[in-house]
Amino acid sequence: MQRESERLWQTLVAFSMLVAFAGCDCGDNDGDSLSSDSGATGDDDATDDDTGNDDADDDTWPPLPDDDSEDDDADDDGFDLEVHDALTAGPSVLPGEVESCAIIDQTECRGGTEHVCAIYDAGAGDFTDDPPEFIKRIYHHERYHDLQHKSDSTMLTVHTTAGMPPGTDRDVWSNPAAFEEYADWGDGAYYASMALSAASLRFAATGTDADYARMVDYANTLLLNWRVTDVAGYMIRSVAAMLDDGVPIPPGHPEYNLREYKERTNHVLYTLAPELHDLVPAYYYEGADLDHDTTPDLATTPLLEGSPSQDAYSAALVGMQLAYDLLRGEHQALKDEIADNAVCNVTRLRKMRITHLSDSALGRLAVQYLTSSGGFHPDPDDIDLDGIDTMIGYVQEALPPGDPGDFEYGCPADPPTEVDPKYDWDATDPLFLIRIADFAAKMAGEGDHPIDFVYFVSHRGGDVIYMINYALFAYHVSGNPKFLDFIKNQLIDEIDGLAVLNTAGSFFLNPYCGSWIGGDLSHPVMYATLLHIDDDLVAAEHQRAMLEEFKDKMFENDNNAYFGMTYAATVGDDVDPLVDDYGEWAAGELDAYMLNADHPLDPKRNYSTDYVANPLAPPYDPSPPTDDEIAECEAGLELFGIPIVPGPGVDPDFTVLSREPLPVGLRVPHDLIWHFSPFNLKRNWGANDGRYQMTFLDLTLPFWIGRYHERIDSGEGMALAWKDTGGPCDVRDTPAARRP
Repeated sequence: MQRESERLWQTLVAFSMLVAFAGCDCGDNDGDSLSSDSGATGDDDATDDDTGNDDADDDTWPPLPDDDSEDDDADDDGFDLEVHDALTAGPSVLPGEVESCAIIDQTECRGGTEHVCAIYDAGAGDFTDDPPEFIKRIYHHERYHDLQHKSDSTMLTVHTTAGMPPGTDRDVWSNPAAFEEYADWGDGAYYASMALSAASLRFAATGTDADYARMVDYANTLLLNWRVTDVAGYMIRSVAAMLDDGVPIPPGHPEYNLREYKERTNHVLYTLAPELHDLVPAYYYEGADLDHDTTPDLATTPLLEGSPSQDAYSAALVGMQLAYDLLRGEHQALKDEIADNAVCNVTRLRKMRITHLSDSALGRLAVQYLTSSGGFHPDPDDIDLDGIDTMIGYVQEALPPGDPGDFEYGCPADPPTEVDPKYDWDATDPLFLIRIADFAAKMAGEGDHPIDFVYFVSHRGGDVIYMINYALFAYHVSGNPKFLDFIKNQLIDEIDGLAVLNTAGSFFLNPYCGSWIGGDLSHPVMYATLLHIDDDLVAAEHQRAMLEEFKDKMFENDNNAYFGMTYAATVGDDVDPLVDDYGEWAAGELDAYMLNADHPLDPKRNYSTDYVANPLAPPYDPSPPTDDEIAECEAGLELFGIPIVPGPGVDPDFTVLSREPLPVGLRVPHDLIWHFSPFNLKRNWGANDGRYQMTFLDLTLPFWIGRYHERIDSGEGMALAWKDTGGPCDVRDTPAARRP
């Protein structure tokens, strides 16, 4: 009886531990549209807005200048890795007498006549009245990004007061009277990161001063998510002016980044420290003045939403990498700030070790969960993850919402090569169960000292990809060879990291399982890595992974044209003789990506789609899951023969799918189309149909990758410039005031 009680107690503790893990996907715990490859659960947006301890001392690591950014060579015991700039920008494609601009269709009074921002064709030596439809769409979508979706630190979804049918005039849907509220703060930093990547590539492709200024603006937008923490290398998800409890957002005021009252859930919340108020507009802390009569109508609190995910960090660091080498001398301070964040992001991580996994049932179960082995499909020659007896991870501790504990507010000088004693565990230790349960609660955002996530580099190929890239970028901006030592000794030799990377495309469930998520969290990071290196074993293994793990496995039946662009940009025909065909296919799919061919310049909106009631031609036929597919989705984890964590099950939205992925132009609308099932045939928004306006970052970013790397021809030699209309200056197309 005693043994049975002990077993039940162990089971209940393990159950609570694994439920906590299930509440945090160990990658993205925001519950929004983005999630890591391992799945996600909801965000109940429940409890408090604890004021964080934002005091920090980041002076312990002065930035190390990189005097040789064009050719950073390091040689450490035979590990010779040449690191070069990720992107370079040539001279402007515009002739000297033509002045660039940034937002298509904007008008301005210049020299006594009205000028409009239009597309200039350098090849023809004049403005074009008939530009290619693709580049025209891109510039218009980016207009919407800049004027409707860009906030102080984020890119946000716009909700309108009523549904907007296809073809609605721009003056109607962009009118402040049609605005209801912003949304998606949980993913705001992620979207801002994608926007910075796209802006950097756009400038690199055109070389114009206006596009450079636009890139700098987006860099400052993203970096605000780091500045508000006052801790170098640590970012949050978004910043907003939060209203009091029970106060609704007043419609018609897109100039204010207002958010309804929010309490702490699995996301830790902070209030911006008073000494940092100058970082945000005054209405964040003084209140919003709706009628602009100098008296605030609504009380506000400057809210920081924390608990950033692996996804947000990966996108942010890619965005900063693409911008970093393009920044000019007058923005050296911005480069130094990016360098601080890149270095401190790595050095603040704490190294974790769990030994004797194979000798512990709970240890084996933890590994099974963390590696999603229920959806693990290795190749015959892949490393045996079940045979790895020691788990190595790198822990990102959250900024404490109260008691600082031993959180490192400064910036350690070197990467974490030694195991942190508080994370050095033996899976056979009787205390392991208690430690892992406490750890799981912290991973779920609970308590005074939560944990954002862990990079389990010994068992997850995607985490190896992230950590190699982060250390590589930290070396590039600092010149500190210890980051290359870290890659060689900690990420390659100690854990056989390149073999673990070789499993990166082996984690996936069938498309019917909920919640389906595309494999788009790693390939942009590999793209950034391969922009820095090209002639080393690390580069060769990344190119091999792009081919064998992603193109031939993860995206083999996915129609993912975003991956097609990162792949075609970094993999040569010596690795894949079919790479040119693949890039051409991806460019064609992107060109066809629009919601309505009759209204190609429309923003992206959440229109209901039903290809079940209105079927497409074969092979896009509705097909329910098989018994085996249902069983794979429902398979969970067991401890001592007792079910502990259920499988994800069949997603209700995905009970009927196509066996073939839909062409990109026919996909069901989504925030980021590459994160939503390409097999899904139906989504019903009901009364909210057409009310949610989303960014087209999932199109504009891969477009500019393709344009910069000459995989997309549309827009070649073209850029935006001020065109003299010859008309009087009595028409002003100024956007609604974004911020008072």
